[in-house]
Amino acid sequence: MLSATPVNNRFNDLRNQLALAYEGQSENLSRNLKTNTGIEEIFRRAQKAFNTWSELQPQERTAAAILKALDFDFFELLDAVTIARSRKHIETFYDKDIVKFPHRQKPLSYQCPITNRPDVLGFNNIFSRLSVLKLAVYAPISYILSSRLPKYEEIYDTQVEGGRGKLRQADREQSLQALMTTNLLKRLESSVEAFRLTLRALSGNIAQILEAIATFERTGGSASVTDDLGDPGFDADDEDLTGLDEFTVGRKIQISLADMDLPSWKHDLEADLVLIRDLIASMDKVGPGDDAKPQHLKDVIARKVAEPLNPGNRKVLIFTAFADTAKYLYANLAPAFLQSEGLNSGLVAGSDAPKSTLKKSYDFQSVDFH
Repeated sequence: MLSATPVNNRFNDLRNQLALAYEGQSENLSRNLKTNTGIEEIFRRAQKAFNTWSELQPQERTAAAILKALDFDFFELLDAVTIARSRKHIETFYDKDIVKFPHRQKPLSYQCPITNRPDVLGFNNIFSRLSVLKLAVYAPISYILSSRLPKYEEIYDTQVEGGRGKLRQADREQSLQALMTTNLLKRLESSVEAFRLTLRALSGNIAQILEAIATFERTGGSASVTDDLGDPGFDADDEDLTGLDEFTVGRKIQISLADMDLPSWKHDLEADLVLIRDLIASMDKVGPGDDAKPQHLKDVIARKVAEPLNPGNRKVLIFTAFADTAKYLYANLAPAFLQSEGLNSGLVAGSDAPKSTLKKSYDFQSVDFH
């Protein structure tokens, strides 16, 4: 087997690769090692040493330190099952007529503004506004009246194994709020389109909760909400959301509106909604022609087509973290390059079937190949 990263995050990565070779019969390999320690124990010790090393201060967390922490048995195992060859080693000791590495161009990094339009918020202003967001929609348990809170703590707080404390639901909600703020920033980093789609979903989410609260205030009744929204917006096909008529907008954890400080929650929800809608209004001004990143990308691709690194090679692969960004680029770049350069494009995203400008439809592998 060949692997560029035999150990990615844990030594179990390497152990699992070895398990494929010895087919689960680790004792067969252990008998051929110059050690009396079994493979499972070797890896357990190695992982323990790695965990201790990873907690050291950055200046102490050196390659020499981890090599010193690992015991002889681990190196004996590595010597028995692995052959490590660096590029430098191959260039030095192997026949240069047989092995030739291509020259790699240095990566180029570009930092584009959102747009050159003066009436659109810039990155710093957007970050400042996102920092103000409370994302109260993800933390309803924080607004439960203190007299009613013990009931929910008893139901939803989780006792840590061994009686060493509890995992509080309120802490989970705070983690979710931080995660969603980070997600918004990552979507903004990816593309204006990914960012505004998430903002719209979040806006609709908050609006639905506010509508449920308003109806409850008018009619009373046994209304409830959830604190496990997960995705930034509601999925219209989510069967767990069919209870909206009864003010049950939940998936897992139900909280009665009668147990909540509704004025405070409503105030924070409305404040979030105002900020989000202002961001949406600003982002909606950025059409594809005003969007600096795809316009810059378009120029980069055009230069690649005009001046390919390899004669006749006009192929380009574009990777992006979010499917929304991939779809946005495909919709706005594929038709233009097909018309101007006769270049066909394909879109491969995990959430949908692949697309291409070719007349014939292809599956994932075929789109990748063509």
